[in-house]
Amino acid sequence: GLIFNVSGYLFQAIGFPKIPKNLLALNLLIMGCAIFPLVKFWGIVGAGLATTIAMAIAGIWSLFLSFKMIGISVFDFIGVIRMEFIAAMSVAVLVKLIQYFFIQEVFLPQLILLMSLAIVSYVGIIFICKKGLFYDIRDLFMFAR
Repeated sequence: GLIFNVSGYLFQAIGFPKIPKNLLALNLLIMGCAIFPLVKFWGIVGAGLATTIAMAIAGIWSLFLSFKMIGISVFDFIGVIRMEFIAAMSVAVLVKLIQYFFIQEVFLPQLILLMSLAIVSYVGIIFICKKGLFYDIRDLFMFAR
């Protein structure tokens, strides 16, 4: 959903307002075709699966159209988000392992603990992997003086 929303504004900004409308029509068509059989076999899980499939296909198509419109390659984009993706996946695995081994029920205090741990882990991984980030932040604070 996030990719689709961001690229929708991008298409409107560069003068192609019909593309988001067509992508929403594609989303509706895919969901319309998938929802009945999936709900029939899996109930509410099938409805969620149909929505996820439709949004994923429309989002991926939107992303590739965005790349084509602004003239970047998929590999350039992957190069930009590589470290953040690795950090996000590492945090997801860490939180899942902590939840599996240490927290059986998640109430508000446990949720706050997990979210705090996730934020600290993500920032720590980014600081470890992006060596110039510390200097960028330092320069930002020096500039603010």
